[in-house]
Amino acid sequence: MGNKLSAGRKRQKTRVSPGREKRYDSNDVSLNFVDADDVLDFLCEDYASLRATMSCGHAVTPMSLTAWCRRQLDEVRASASPSSGTSERYRRGLVGRHRRKTPVQPNAFDFSIRGGYKFVCGQTDCDVEWPFEEVQKMALLTPEEIEEFDQKIFQNVASNFLDIKCCPGCSSRVARTDRCDQNVECKVCTAKQRRTFTFCWRCLREWNAAAPSKDCGNGDCQDPLEILESCPDITFEVVQGVTGCPSIRACPTCGLLVRHDKTRCKNVVCLRCKVEFCFACLKRTSECADKDGSYYARCYSGVAPRQRDIPVWKMT
Repeated sequence: MGNKLSAGRKRQKTRVSPGREKRYDSNDVSLNFVDADDVLDFLCEDYASLRATMSCGHAVTPMSLTAWCRRQLDEVRASASPSSGTSERYRRGLVGRHRRKTPVQPNAFDFSIRGGYKFVCGQTDCDVEWPFEEVQKMALLTPEEIEEFDQKIFQNVASNFLDIKCCPGCSSRVARTDRCDQNVECKVCTAKQRRTFTFCWRCLREWNAAAPSKDCGNGDCQDPLEILESCPDITFEVVQGVTGCPSIRACPTCGLLVRHDKTRCKNVVCLRCKVEFCFACLKRTSECADKDGSYYARCYSGVAPRQRDIPVWKMT
């Protein structure tokens, strides 16, 4: 395979102007061309470009690769389970990676993930992660697309890991110093408006309640603790002997709200911290499986009660 990632910044001559289909240059000796299907052409666009292999060995075209990587940046989030008609490859983009050591694919559905920041092959059972340099080269990204992807990667990492969000008043980035405080001040708006401007970290609207209230005063802004308390119990389709388990859990590692789609085993993978845990007992999968030995049976420790607080992610 002839891929050389360093060549990505030298291939200006093969890029085409926006609005036209990007195609590989047949004379580019750094690419490994193959006579194979474009594995990322999920919408059957049948792109005219030659097919070339990624580092994982799967064949792509520049257009399909661009679309797949943009989808991962934009749509690595879901508030409900995918429909039954969703392809397995698209489902992997929404749910997460398949863990080969686990006999079933864990499934996790989050409420606040803003998008992905890594590029993973869309082919079933392929976990290969592509460096951005490889994506840039193989997708023939234009300067505008490179800037777009760079900005989205930064924004996604910032919102999901660095506790940074955009102020609803001025769109400037605000970092939260106290991860438990939902009432956050924007210094820029405070200076411009000559009054203290605070907003709700959950609903991203101006704070409308008098301090020290924990409720922002915006009627449809629901407290995650209320969600955990009021959500209905889940009935697993194939897991035996588990009753009284809430349908929504806070990840025991980072606190992200996660919903199980009722299918397959009882384990889920959090889309933010990537930790796999048992949805029933809230122990890590390795600990639960070590005692119980089954992904489809009642946990040895029973079902963990409804959570009364949100775990705070201790990133070390």
